[in-house]
Amino acid sequence: MSPKNNYQVIINSNIESDEGYVYQFGLTKEISLKVEQQKAEICFRMNPLYSVEDLTSFKCRVFRDAFRKTFLIHVIKFDEGLEIKGIKIVINGKKYQVNKNVSNFPFMYSMLNGSNIIVPEKWKFTIVDYLIHSTKSGTDYDHINCAIQALLLGKSREFETDRLLNYWTSMNAVYNQLTRLYQEEYCMKIGQSMDDLPSSKRAYKFDNVGMGALIATLDPGVILPKKYDSDDNYKAAFRKLNGLFNDTILDTLDELYNESLTNFENDYDSESKYAELYELARNINLPLFFVLLLIYPYYLRCNYFHGSKVQPLVLAYNDVEFRDFRVCNYFLERFLDENIPDMLSQDWFTEEKYNYIENYLKKR
Repeated sequence: MSPKNNYQVIINSNIESDEGYVYQFGLTKEISLKVEQQKAEICFRMNPLYSVEDLTSFKCRVFRDAFRKTFLIHVIKFDEGLEIKGIKIVINGKKYQVNKNVSNFPFMYSMLNGSNIIVPEKWKFTIVDYLIHSTKSGTDYDHINCAIQALLLGKSREFETDRLLNYWTSMNAVYNQLTRLYQEEYCMKIGQSMDDLPSSKRAYKFDNVGMGALIATLDPGVILPKKYDSDDNYKAAFRKLNGLFNDTILDTLDELYNESLTNFENDYDSESKYAELYELARNINLPLFFVLLLIYPYYLRCNYFHGSKVQPLVLAYNDVEFRDFRVCNYFLERFLDENIPDMLSQDWFTEEKYNYIENYLKKR
C-alpha cells in the first residue's frame, strides 16, 4: 500500500527539469532529489503526517538527510555552497512559504559555504552516486563519507590552518578505512572478532600504523618505524624542514608532487631546486613524497592542534608556518582528490594490499 502523505520542499525556486536522483532512506522509498545551481527540490511520501514545524525542527530524519545530501551534491556539481534564501514546503497540496522572517531560518546551516570550491570532474559522477545511496545506518560512521565531507569542508575554508585540520581528518579516514578492511579480513582468516584481538595485533585506529599501512600499499619496500616520531633524526629533520620551503618551491608544488611521486628512491641532482628536500628525506630513510604527504602534515597537526603549540592567529605572507601549511595542504588535497573515488570500487582493497600490510606489520 502506498504511503498516504505527500511532501515537497522547494529551495529558492522551482526546478523545471525532470532530471534528478531517486533513493531510499530507511523504510522511506522513492525519495526524489533534484539539485540545480542555487536551487533544489525534495519530494517524498510517508505515512506519518508531519507539520511544517516538525519538518523544520528535523523530527523527520528523511528531511534532515535530504538537506545534507543537497548541500553536498550542490558543492560537488557547481563548485560552490548552496545559499538558502527561501523555502516552499508543500504538504498534501497545501503550500507554506518559509523565509528569513521565520525564526531559525534556514533551519540547517551548511559549513560548505563560499564559491570557487574546486572539485575534480570525476567526483561529479562517482561521488554523487555514492552519497545519494548512503544508508541511514552507515552514513555517520562510514570512513569514506567522512573522507569526502572533510575534504570538501577543507576546500571551502579560507585559512590554511583550517584547511590542514580538515584535510588531515580526510586523510585519517582514508588510512582508517584501509586498516579496517585489513583487520576485518585478518579476523576472518583466523576466525576471531576484532574486539577479541590483543592490542599487539590491532592495526585499525592507530595513526602510526595507518600511515605505515598506506605507505606500504604505495611502496612495499618502505617500512615506517614503529616509534619514528620520538626519533631524534626525525625531530631534527622537522626542525630543518620548517625553513626549506622558499618561493621557488611554493611556485612549483605541482612539479614537486609529480616528481617526488615517481622518485621514491630520492634520487636528485645537486643543482635541483629540491635537492635539500631530497637530502633531508634520505637522512630519515623515507621517500620525500611520504614525508610531505603524511609524516610532516601529521607533525604539524599534532603540534598545532593538540595544544602543544599556540595556533597562529596572524600569519604574514612569508612566515614559515604559512609555507609549511601551503605545501602540506597541496599534497593532501591533490592526493585525496585523486584517490578517494577509487575507494568506492569493490576492487580497491585487494589481496595484494592485504599482503603488503601484513608484511609491513611483521617488519615494523
